[in-house]
Amino acid sequence: MEKTKLLLAIQIDNQEKEIENFSKDIVYFLKKLIQEEKISENSNILFIDNFSKDNSWYEISKENVRYPNFIKGLKLKNKAKSSAINHYLKQKENLTIKIDLNFDENKILNVIQSNEEKYFDLTKKNNFFNEILLSSKFVIKEEI
Repeated sequence: MEKTKLLLAIQIDNQEKEIENFSKDIVYFLKKLIQEEKISENSNILFIDNFSKDNSWYEISKENVRYPNFIKGLKLKNKAKSSAINHYLKQKENLTIKIDLNFDENKILNVIQSNEEKYFDLTKKNNFFNEILLSSKFVIKEEI
């Protein structure tokens, strides 16, 4: 049976101080899932810098150097609505889970094990995963 390729997507808005510790924790979690053969070795983490005014992109770039096989990044050229980012993430071929910096390992595991849908948004407090997409455009400025 083919293992699930997982993409954990995190939208960043001026959170430079939290990125380093979060990266360490989430990479450790991914490595554990890979070792337990719950996900593919090609799984990774995508930071989406939603037009931050601080040094978030610099911090994401540092983490990409530290964990090149796990950490990827998108820097948006303009502020994007969550619905536009969700639409972009839903186009990915792998299992995509949108999380925030306070991720819950058990919720992520439940999504992986259910494997019913290809996109889940665990950032919502009411756990309503399939929001109505509003029209909004964003431009990717940089990708690593």
